[in-house]
Amino acid sequence: MLVTGDNSLQLFLGWEGVGLVSYLLIHFWFTRLQADKAAIKAMLVNRVGSVIHAMSDEQDMRKMGGLASSFPFTYAMMLMGSLSLIGFPFLTGFYSKDVILELAYTKYTISGNFAFWLGSVSVLFTSYYSFRSLFLTFLVPTNSFGRDILRCHDAPIPMAIPLILLALRSLFVGYLAKV
Repeated sequence: MLVTGDNSLQLFLGWEGVGLVSYLLIHFWFTRLQADKAAIKAMLVNRVGSVIHAMSDEQDMRKMGGLASSFPFTYAMMLMGSLSLIGFPFLTGFYSKDVILELAYTKYTISGNFAFWLGSVSVLFTSYYSFRSLFLTFLVPTNSFGRDILRCHDAPIPMAIPLILLALRSLFVGYLAKV
């Protein structure tokens, strides 16, 4: 709930990590597989780093806005990462979150029931703050001065390659492996 009112993109990244760690703990509790969460974490670190780099180290989402037309590649990568992170159907995050919540639900114990409801509430908050950051950064009208937007640039090739690889992984590996 703390992240819902925060405007720092870097602090958002930290809270997003806390959300992923809660899934990781529930997942460890019932199965022991974690490679999927590590890849999603790498994707979100790279996509937020790409935005901060593109905005010349600006981290306040309120000063961004309207970047979808200026940074179409970064926007597409952030959209794919957010959809996978929230567990959009048929993406990698969907299969891993589905397994975690399903295993917690089928334990038929108090701890399993608690883990299921905690995970379900966590899904709602993750969806909210993922799309909040997406809207504030890319879709709302710009809040920067024109000179700030003119200095900005999209991700260079060395930053784009890992983003592309992680985006492809978030699109296809979950379906192919069906964690």
